[in-house]
Amino acid sequence: MVALLALGKSLEERIIPFIGHDIVSCPTIMRLVSSNVSCRDIIITKASFADQKKITNALGSPRSIIAFYDEKETMIPPLSSSGYTVFLPYSFTEEQLRLAIKKADHMKSIFGTAEEKIIGSSLIMRKTRLLIEKAMKTNLPVHLVGETGTGKTLAAETIHRYSNPKREMIREECGQLTTSLTDSILFGHTKGAYSGAVEERKGLIALADKSTLFLDEIQDLSLEVQAKLLGVLETGTFRRLGSDKPMHSSFRLITAGCVPLKELVRTKRMRNDFFHRINYIEIRMPSLSEHMEDIPELISKCEMDNGYLSEPIVDYTPFMHEFSGNVRELYRDVKLYHEGIQTLADIRDY
Repeated sequence: MVALLALGKSLEERIIPFIGHDIVSCPTIMRLVSSNVSCRDIIITKASFADQKKITNALGSPRSIIAFYDEKETMIPPLSSSGYTVFLPYSFTEEQLRLAIKKADHMKSIFGTAEEKIIGSSLIMRKTRLLIEKAMKTNLPVHLVGETGTGKTLAAETIHRYSNPKREMIREECGQLTTSLTDSILFGHTKGAYSGAVEERKGLIALADKSTLFLDEIQDLSLEVQAKLLGVLETGTFRRLGSDKPMHSSFRLITAGCVPLKELVRTKRMRNDFFHRINYIEIRMPSLSEHMEDIPELISKCEMDNGYLSEPIVDYTPFMHEFSGNVRELYRDVKLYHEGIQTLADIRDY
């Protein structure tokens, strides 16, 4: 089923011939939430519709969205952190709409798999997705290893969202856990626990309860902090600064970095006992140079995510080279081209 949400009669009349008969028109948020629209159906709405986030929160599951926007708008607001959004301008062509519906229909059929976010049809990316999907179906610790820009954070979010679609993943850069406030950052503190503690604070451990704690750049985590985390991972209990009362937190741990865990142990940057506590599933995110055949597909995904469908890139040749920043750098160049800052010739000569 397709839900047409707050579009207006004229826009609905342009869209309906391309969708089919299984349509419900929902002009208000309560109409949609109280209807029998399946969580896996497509929602078609306006990018500027203020209640869109409320709808995705109320229905509580990832979904596929087609969002129309005014070309005069300089920015398109993000619509959903738990779905796949295809943006279309109000001046859409029939071909653009057909492509958007095809893509949205495909995406709604694969929610709950890594294919939803981890793009690439190459053999190495299919194998990587298979490992991610296996990790999604467990609650075991995961370590994601790879170069910058290979999608480690995206993979972590995908694994987290499968089991916790309504809860925020708590993320921290391990390089930030090197200050005198580390204990407060991790475990929180009571009011007056130390000079300057004017109010209570929840730490990362408490915030991650019944959710996921994502520690990025794990190679920067000191041995001292590893020892402190080890106790929490083993018992699930901790104490806030300034309190003797034990607290409990049950969370999934995902770590990421550019170094395999065994290498961190070998070079004595990771404690053996901490390693054995978190060394369950290690997934290597391939560099873009290992699957350059996926570049056209990645460019298409970037264009759809950012509303660049009016003049899509058709000549991929300038982009067919190695990127030191991997997919992140590729997406940057795609955006620079569509914003008129770079030409294809600039990218070719990069």
